[in-house]
Amino acid sequence: MDFWETIEQIEGLSVQTGLNKASGQREEYKSLLKLVNKDIEKYEKNLQKQITIDIHLFRMAVHDIRVALSNIGSDLAARALELENASFKKDTAFCTSNLPAFLEALRSLNSRITEAFAQDGQNNGQEPESPKLPPVFEEDTGASDEETHFDLTILLKLGDVDFRRVLRGNRDMRVSDYINLLRKFDKSTPDVYTLLIRIADGKYNESEIKRLEDIMGLLEDIGCVEVNSAIGEIVKVEKRGHIDYAAECAKKILDKYHRVQARLLAAKKTGKPKDFAEQLLRDVLPQIELEEETRKLRILAVDDMPVIIKIISAALKSDYQLFGMTDPTQVKDFLKKNTPDLIFLDYEMPQINGFELIPIIRKFEEHKHTPIIFLTAMGTVEHVAAARRLGACDFIVKPFELDNLREKITKHLVRKKIKHPHSVI
Repeated sequence: MDFWETIEQIEGLSVQTGLNKASGQREEYKSLLKLVNKDIEKYEKNLQKQITIDIHLFRMAVHDIRVALSNIGSDLAARALELENASFKKDTAFCTSNLPAFLEALRSLNSRITEAFAQDGQNNGQEPESPKLPPVFEEDTGASDEETHFDLTILLKLGDVDFRRVLRGNRDMRVSDYINLLRKFDKSTPDVYTLLIRIADGKYNESEIKRLEDIMGLLEDIGCVEVNSAIGEIVKVEKRGHIDYAAECAKKILDKYHRVQARLLAAKKTGKPKDFAEQLLRDVLPQIELEEETRKLRILAVDDMPVIIKIISAALKSDYQLFGMTDPTQVKDFLKKNTPDLIFLDYEMPQINGFELIPIIRKFEEHKHTPIIFLTAMGTVEHVAAARRLGACDFIVKPFELDNLREKITKHLVRKKIKHPHSVI
């Protein structure tokens, strides 16, 4: 008997339902079974202990296993839902009395799936390959200044720094030379921002005005035209003795300068620049534009259940570049080096929940308008309202339909493009 014959004979398991969750791909469904089998082993050991410790922890665990079972088409998901609903009501007596039979059924399912994989390994003469999740980032190692670069595609999209203009004055500039200018400007921004505040308050000296003239040359070199012009106005009127007007100009430019500073930080990435670093900037520009036009949009999915990430990946990988993450504490470091176009967040995770992650994400300039969609088991009015107040644009109740998933992605990416055409997308 082969793998699929064994699986199809498991009582209460609808292979067709599971295939629908895996976009009809048998190998993807097989990977889901492998992941869920591991989840069963994990939760089967913990559920009995958690119910005696904390009903809230029990509910989280039984919810996760319910979603996992639903995604492979097991009718045990219905029994898990009964336990989950009872845990919401804090009906410990119901949970305690019904848990043993549920665990026994879980063990039986686990045994049959394990048997199918063992049979499959024998037929192939090897152990079945473990399913692979979408790529996640490499941990930040504290890179030095020389190990940072700037994503020129992001700068091109944001528009505050125009290196097309730079090329008009220097056709032979290399990418590495331009990145060095950006590093120099990046180092100077805190001091210059402080200087603008001093001028706005009328507390400055002549040498500080000279400092502004120096920064104007650097702004010209990197193609930051709008801020360069505004600083030029401050210098000009100050030299004519119009100190009060210079202070007013400085006050007006503070927000603009801060925006450029924040967006430069948004484009700052850890690691060596791409292979074209020593090429001429004019030769690389068409490559960057073409790469941006043809690249797949990037989606980050954050959920502590690998099976959810696997399902999202199976459904979307042909149209999008997927990044999966099961540890929400790593989101901040991930966003320092990657710029997803849309983010899925699980509402309830052990280390940090989705509500707590939203403000962290929104602190990144390039993610002020990035669509954030909640993955939640609790689609109540209160949860939806709270999510929207914090900056999420939508939610999907787990387990979800893949068509609904795709529709929401398309809707919010289109809305972002219309409302915020200069944001990173």
